[in-house]
Amino acid sequence: MPRNARLPTEIRRLLDDRMNARAARDWSRADALRDEIAAFGWEVQD
Repeated sequence: MPRNARLPTEIRRLLDDRMNARAARDWSRADALRDEIAAFGWEVQD
């Protein structure tokens, strides 16, 4: 995705939630959020 592209609001919210889960070392929650993002057709690359 180009860096200047806009993310849909829902995807941005999911990414923020995932970032918080990873910071808290809640790996199962982070994985679930990654899967939810993927269901929208987006790929998360760490």
